[in-house]
Amino acid sequence: MSNFKVLVTDHNIRPDGLDLLKESGAKIEILQAFSPQKTLVEASQVVDGILARAATITKDVLTSPNLKVVSRHGVGYENVDVEECTRLGIAVTISGDANSQAVSEPLVPPEPTSMGFYHERTSSLCTFP
Repeated sequence: MSNFKVLVTDHNIRPDGLDLLKESGAKIEILQAFSPQKTLVEASQVVDGILARAATITKDVLTSPNLKVVSRHGVGYENVDVEECTRLGIAVTISGDANSQAVSEPLVPPEPTSMGFYHERTSSLCTFP
C-alpha cells in the first residue's frame, strides 16, 4: 500500500520509526505531544492510520472513513476507545515491548549491590499483611 496518511500524535517518536513509515510510502502528519483534543480530532479526519503515544483516542478521533489501524506506542490500551474501534472494524495494536525497559526501571534496581538502598526506598510504598 502506498500513498497512505498516518497521523503521529506525538513529535517525540524516534526518527528511525518515522523513516520506516516514510520508506513504505506514508505521508506523515506529526502533532506536538499533548496537543489539545480539538487539534487531534481535526487532524484525524482524513487518515489511514494513527500512531499514538499519550494522546487519548476517543470516538471523535475515529471518524476518518479511511482509518484502518490505531497503533499505540506504549503499554496497554487505556488511551484508546477499543470498543469503538472494534465496532468500526479498526485494528488496534500496541508496540509490544518498546517501553518495557522504561516501565521496569523504577521497579528493578540497576544492580544487586543496590538492593539494600532499593529496599529502604521502596518499602514504604508496599505494605504486606
